[in-house]
Amino acid sequence: MAEGPSPTLKTPTYLGLVFSQFLAGFNDQATHIIAVFYASDMLVRYAKVPWIDEKTVVFIVPACFVAPFFLFSPLAGVLADKYSKRNIVVFWKMAEVAMMGLAMVGFLLPTLAAAGWGEPRTMAIWSAAIAIGSVFLMGTHSAFFVPAKYGIMPEILHPAVLSKGNGFLEGSSFLAQIIGTSFGGLLYGPLKPTFESGELVAGSTWIIGLVLFLLAVIGAVASMFMGRVPPAARDRALTFNPLAPLANNLSVVRRSKPLILAVIGIAFFTSMVLYLRQTLLYEGETSKDLQAARARAHQAKTVFDRLLHGERPDGAENPPPGAEETAAFVPDASEAQQAEMRVAMLVAFIGMGVGIGSWLAGYLSGAKIELGLVPIGGVFIAAAAAALAAATNDGGSTWPTVICLILVGVSAGLYIVPLYTLLQDRAPKQSKGSLVATSNFLNSTAGLAAVAIFLLVTTVFEGTMQASRSVLESLGTDDEKIVGLERKMFIPRLLFLTAAVTTIGMLVYLRRRIPDFFLRSVAWMRNYGRVKLSLHQVHNLPGTGPVILLTNAGTLGEALQVVSATDRACKFIVVEPAAAGADSAERITRFVARRAGYVTLVAERANATTFETLRSDALSALRREDILAVAAGSAADIAEIERFVAALRAEVAATIVPLRYEPLVAQPGHDARVKHVHLRVGHAIGPNEPPDAAWEFLATTAAAA
Repeated sequence: MAEGPSPTLKTPTYLGLVFSQFLAGFNDQATHIIAVFYASDMLVRYAKVPWIDEKTVVFIVPACFVAPFFLFSPLAGVLADKYSKRNIVVFWKMAEVAMMGLAMVGFLLPTLAAAGWGEPRTMAIWSAAIAIGSVFLMGTHSAFFVPAKYGIMPEILHPAVLSKGNGFLEGSSFLAQIIGTSFGGLLYGPLKPTFESGELVAGSTWIIGLVLFLLAVIGAVASMFMGRVPPAARDRALTFNPLAPLANNLSVVRRSKPLILAVIGIAFFTSMVLYLRQTLLYEGETSKDLQAARARAHQAKTVFDRLLHGERPDGAENPPPGAEETAAFVPDASEAQQAEMRVAMLVAFIGMGVGIGSWLAGYLSGAKIELGLVPIGGVFIAAAAAALAAATNDGGSTWPTVICLILVGVSAGLYIVPLYTLLQDRAPKQSKGSLVATSNFLNSTAGLAAVAIFLLVTTVFEGTMQASRSVLESLGTDDEKIVGLERKMFIPRLLFLTAAVTTIGMLVYLRRRIPDFFLRSVAWMRNYGRVKLSLHQVHNLPGTGPVILLTNAGTLGEALQVVSATDRACKFIVVEPAAAGADSAERITRFVARRAGYVTLVAERANATTFETLRSDALSALRREDILAVAAGSAADIAEIERFVAALRAEVAATIVPLRYEPLVAQPGHDARVKHVHLRVGHAIGPNEPPDAAWEFLATTAAAA
């Protein structure tokens, strides 16, 4: 029997979804990080495949994971709406078992080559290709799994717990990334193949493949505990033309400013996470080469000093004949293992931060979508990325670097959870899966752009440094190579700085599209811990079209509480009594409100002339299809406001929505310092309907309601 939306997170369906996606995220990240290390070792350091270096591997592997989202997202969205999202989750968890089985076979090939079943170099190349192919397959898995995962959330959770559910889901997802990435880095070092005198020693990477295979089996079993969920649009036509559903979904997004905010914000987040991940992998591979070069230089100096003093390289008194020519400089394998583990841990620190930030966002949002957290998260992402550029050194994982990475992740979690919740909440019921898939398509486009920008920036700067290094390397000594690698270690700093500047640019863009973008953060900081809001019938507020929001809020502070009930850009006109003195926090709030286009009128001076001066700006807001909110307390001249609203509706066909502000008297046992407020949204009144019902709704007392 199908289940309805649950008011609690403690259901088999939700917990089964969380656990199965946790193991999917684990396998995603473990496969991803291992493929980078494995392909670098097999293709670059052992097989020495032409035209492939560490930078190419760092480019190819993430691109293989992102590409399926670009290719399959439109189809994935149609399937997520036409069929039960629960069945899609189960199907792809089963498919994951086969994918991890293939990866295990790929990791087994070097062992088969060592047993004489094939030519080692050829088997090494095929093994690396299968590892990279497994990343592509897991990307395909995610392209179909994610629309079902996010689309099913509003179907199994009540809106009151949707933010918390998303916070826990995102937090557990990034916890899986932490553990999966750490697992990959921790086990790959001791189990990886090695090379002695040009010969391949197989190692035991197949053990990693076996573990991933078994985890996929457990995840598939967990998904079966999910309860039945009916299809959202069983009659939707199944089409394999990716452009038709994509065009339809993009038109839905374009008509809704909240959806535009959500998909653009999420796409930026995806590209930024991928960009930072590539930067860390690049920094790690370069650091590993630098450590190896330093080890060779140190070993060469040690051997030379012994030979110079008439000693054998192994410490004996006399060198054997020809020892000067045959001394081999083999870097310590533990150095490379430490470098790989370091990279895995640095990537994991970002994931840990995102997990913490996601849980924190779910907690801070309470029972509503808190868009005020988005600008806060964005500002701290930019600040932390800039600090990361300054903290990054030549390979030592210093505490400043670790702290900056965690802060980037926490900020990203605060940023992304409200946007995902907004996407799920505002997407039409019959096409939630399709819109999540369309968001994934845009995410993949942004991700591929991030990969291209990474490749462009690194190529340009490497070219500049290569030109300088070529002169130094013409001297023919390792020391000059070390100088070049040390200069190359400066590139990650430039990449982190680019991330900070790009984030600032995105915040400016969002501020231009949503003038009250930062004001929402000010309102949240002002209200958190002081005001507890309860929202009622918030879905009566249309997601598109010009809206005049009438409310009985009597001050700017109360109006800012009303803002949290909306997820659209607002222009507020607040009619309030003459204020006494204002403290610094109040002055800052009023300054930000004015910059956001809010207008505060003193009730005693609000006359026909005053409203006439606001008419042009008010009409502009409505013609942009924003919300024009008029907050009028008991001190306001309601008749004057009625005439003002009537004049606006005569020129713009605007819907009227009443929102009643109901402060409650503190109850026994409640913290008297916390103000409890109910915000009740009335039924929308069409452009051709009289507004009398709106005024009656505002006049109704909370007791009567």
